[in-house]
Amino acid sequence: MKEQFALLDDMLIDGLFQPIADRMAERFRLSTFQLARMFLDIAAVALILSQAAHLPGIAAADTSLPYLYPVLVLVPGLAAMTILRGEIHRTQEKHSGVLTLGANPLRPGMHWHRIVCFFWLLVMLLQTSETPPRWEGGALLAVGICSTLAVYFAACFARPLKPKKVEGQLVRAKAAVLFDRRTIR
Repeated sequence: MKEQFALLDDMLIDGLFQPIADRMAERFRLSTFQLARMFLDIAAVALILSQAAHLPGIAAADTSLPYLYPVLVLVPGLAAMTILRGEIHRTQEKHSGVLTLGANPLRPGMHWHRIVCFFWLLVMLLQTSETPPRWEGGALLAVGICSTLAVYFAACFARPLKPKKVEGQLVRAKAAVLFDRRTIR
């Protein structure tokens, strides 16, 4: 099973997520590690929103421990996302100064993370398709989508960003003088 998923995983990373990460990184001037952390932050906010919908109903139904269920879901979920975000940040810091075209260490290291997120996303898609649309279901689906995007973007090859071309005042002044000389003649 692991070998079959590894083939699918490599195909998804190389064929789908790497081109998307390259386009998004180029457009928004973010590295793939920054994209992964951004999507983890979005997933954390969506997880909080998904559990906020449970609070009023639980408080009315059970007065002894009204917030136990949301806390049991939120604390481990947010802790896992924080740990994963820290690991991505440490990897970026460790490999940011290196301009070699080496392999991303998170690609083999986060294989099990991608398996869990991929299958969790499939379950969330099936669950959402079978139930009527609700706020917490949509928020949990957003958690699944954003966390899956985060672990796949973290596994993508991190290309160094190209610096923006900034013209200095001297270059612009020289170009203006050359333009004036051509138009005067």
